[in-house]
Amino acid sequence: MGGCRLLGGGCGAHHHQGQLARRHPFLTAPLFAAPDFTSPVAWSVVFYQAILGSVAHIWWYEAVHAVGPSRSAVFMNLQPVVGVLLAWAMLGERITASGLLGGAAVLLGVALTSRRAPAGKASSPPAGAPRG
Repeated sequence: MGGCRLLGGGCGAHHHQGQLARRHPFLTAPLFAAPDFTSPVAWSVVFYQAILGSVAHIWWYEAVHAVGPSRSAVFMNLQPVVGVLLAWAMLGERITASGLLGGAAVLLGVALTSRRAPAGKASSPPAGAPRG
């Protein structure tokens, strides 16, 4: 509800989504084993995510500030590629031909959408954009 007040709008859909998000863990908790709070591995994962996860988010926000949200959003497409590579390197997962093809398509898409226009060529406005 606090977010609705900050945004100055009604709470209809936002309130409903918040209720679902709060109830969701209780619906799925019986599907998982109880956590072992004495496990050093579990605590190392928590600290890893708390420290490196925080640093990664700070770097991401700095990148958004430096290049803008439109240009930086393209790089979110790299998350699955990085995930597959980490699973291969750390867990020994196999990368199939379709995984390689998909990764190549993602890399090509990111390369094409993040390249700069050649010098001296102005980019044209998108179709339907007002010309001024």
